[in-house]
Amino acid sequence: MPDYSKRLSQFRHALKSMRIDAFIIPQADKWFAESLDAHDQILNYLTGLDARAGYAVITQDRAYVLIDGRYSVSAREQIDSSLFEIGYYTDNPPEIWAINALKKGQVIGYDSWVHSRKDAKRMQITCNDSGIILQSVFENPIGKIWRDRPAPTPIVAINHDLQFCGQTVEEKLISVIQAMDNNNNSDSLIITAPDSIAW
Repeated sequence: MPDYSKRLSQFRHALKSMRIDAFIIPQADKWFAESLDAHDQILNYLTGLDARAGYAVITQDRAYVLIDGRYSVSAREQIDSSLFEIGYYTDNPPEIWAINALKKGQVIGYDSWVHSRKDAKRMQITCNDSGIILQSVFENPIGKIWRDRPAPTPIVAINHDLQFCGQTVEEKLISVIQAMDNNNNSDSLIITAPDSIAW
């Protein structure tokens, strides 16, 4: 069984070296995929929780694993309760858990690659209202401690047969260009949502 106490201690040391007082870790990757690659299983690596949703909030003296009702039983079976307190992000968002464990002027860090813009905006407003500093980090501190982290799995894009996708790529591009001309009078379009790119 992994030594979660050692991992938590190493993570806290990494936070201290970055001058961060708390860190929010979502069960997410930069694509916001439902199933995560082994490379992106940060929540599981640090806490032992095997779930499709959840957060960890780590401070120097408190550690929370936040779940929703689906994981009430499994979280208690998988997580060492002497290291992590279990709570519900459905009751309070993760930044509230962090703020309640901090003093004014302290810093909450987060990796902007794995938080939506909407979530980052909500966190920023809440932190501002509480006198807490919210700071996006250049490097996720997990990279400092997860020495045997699996490499990202290379994924190859494939074209689906017309019977599955309904239109050719060319037809789809033409419809997007026409929609831009008709509705927005735009010269260009940046698409970042993986499902839209896949379409």
